Amino acid sequence: MHQKLFTILFILLLSNNIYAKNSAVKTNIKSKIVKIVKDKNFIEFKGNVILVQEDISFLANQMLVFTDKNKKMSDKAEIQLIKAKGKVKIFNQEFIATGDSGIYDVDKDIFKIFGDVILNEGTKIAYGTEFIYDVSNKKGSLSSSVKNNDGKVSRPTVIIHEDLNNLKQGINEDSDN
Repeated sequence: MHQKLFTILFILLLSNNIYAKNSAVKTNIKSKIVKIVKDKNFIEFKGNVILVQEDISFLANQMLVFTDKNKKMSDKAEIQLIKAKGKVKIFNQEFIATGDSGIYDVDKDIFKIFGDVILNEGTKIAYGTEFIYDVSNKKGSLSSSVKNNDGKVSRPTVIIHEDLNNLKQGINEDSDN
């Protein structure tokens, strides 16, 4: 019986298909090392971990994937929560956010990144301590909890560069004169 369960889990991991609660959304996770802790219903991924779900990617040095405790690991594993550590990055076509650690709350469909957070959206760069991205609504927010020397919480720092198209247009207008 244990050999059969191990074989099923091994096949599950080779296919790298773990499902979010919405069974229509397939989540693929790849890494160098995979450790299954079946009595605790979690899987540890280590070394260049890459999670891809539809149009969003989540990268880290380590991810702990917690599955539904009411289901056996041999069933279709449903992700409930993912905790990530070490060079965490989340990105899609619109932005890239990096930080020290992060989580993905499947029930709420929200990614959170913590620590020294850098958010890059095109030509805009922002710095803070927490980035929250709501996948369903495609909206994100950046906040800061760092206190200044006077004890007040600082605001996130945002650096906005001129849009490249506006910059090119300005150069062309100057060369026409």
